[in-house]
This record gives sequence, structure tokens and C-alpha cells, in this order.
Amino acid sequence: MAQTSVIQVRVDTALKKEAENLFNEMGLDISSAMRLFLKQAVVHNGIPFAMKRPGTFFDNMKGETIGLTDAEWERLTATLENPPKANKKLKGLIRKYRA
Repeated sequence: MAQTSVIQVRVDTALKKEAENLFNEMGLDISSAMRLFLKQAVVHNGIPFAMKRPGTFFDNMKGETIGLTDAEWERLTATLENPPKANKKLKGLIRKYRA
């Protein structure tokens, strides 16, 4: 049998519970899911999923990535407390970046 090592990771309790529930529904435990992640990281020679930095907006309608400046992102997120204003602002930004 191959030699094994122990990895310990500290995570928020709520996150751990959510992950356990998800993986249990998939027939996995956390250890199996972590092994899958590590194997896929080695296969992909990096993180095995797309990572985006803050300030990037993804338009699901067309699948286009629209880059926002930090200031634009701050203005957009500030409007989220007012949904009609946020919706109008978001539509304007999408039109701007599609042009």
C-alpha cells in the first residue's frame, strides 16, 4: 500500500457542513473530495477550475466576460441595496462594454 500523509485544513464550521452535505449527496466524504481535488490539481498542473479576480463581471446571457474597473465595480455593488437602480446601472454597463 502507498504511504499516506495527513493534511489538516481550518475552515468555517458552516462551510464545512455545507460541503459535507453536498459531498454526501454525491456519495463522497470530505476526504474523498479533497483527494479528488488534489489529483485534478496535479492533472491540470494548477487549480482545476477557473478563478476570476474581483472586478470581473460575468454576463450569463452571452457568456462574455466584462471587465469592470474597481471604481465601476464599487459603484455597481453600492447600488445593490436598491434593486431597480442596480438593474438600470447593470444594463447600462452591459451596453457600454458590448459597444
